[in-house]
Amino acid sequence: NANRFHGVVGNWPQGETIAVKVRRQGKVWDLRVFLGDPAAIRQREASSWPFDLGFAVDTDGKRVRVESAAEKTGLKAGDEIQAVDDRPVGSWEDFRDAMRGRKAGDPIRLTVIREGKRRELTWELGKR
Repeated sequence: NANRFHGVVGNWPQGETIAVKVRRQGKVWDLRVFLGDPAAIRQREASSWPFDLGFAVDTDGKRVRVESAAEKTGLKAGDEIQAVDDRPVGSWEDFRDAMRGRKAGDPIRLTVIREGKRRELTWELGKR
C-alpha cells in the first residue's frame, strides 16, 4: 500500500539508506534506497575524494559549474565534459566512476565542448 509505505519512509531521517523488498509480476527485488537530495549526495561523494578536483560540476556530472583554480588549465565555467581520460561521461554517475580510485598528483585529461568546439585539457589533481 503506497500510503503506508510513504508513512514509514517519511519518518526515516534524510541521508539514510534503507532496504526495500518489492514484488512485481511474481519476482522479488531487493533494493537499497537513499533518502535525500541527489545533489547533496553528489556533493558529499565529491567532498570525500582524496584529491582536489580543481573545479565543480553540475549535478548532471557534465557541466562545469564555477570558475576556479582549474582555469589555469584552460577549463572554463560552462564547459561540457564529454570524457575523462577517453571514458565517456553522460551523467554524474559516469563522472564519479571515472574519478574513482584517483589521488592527488594523478594526471587527468578532460574532453570538453566549449562553444560547440571540442577541446582536450590535461593537468594534475591537486591536494585537499
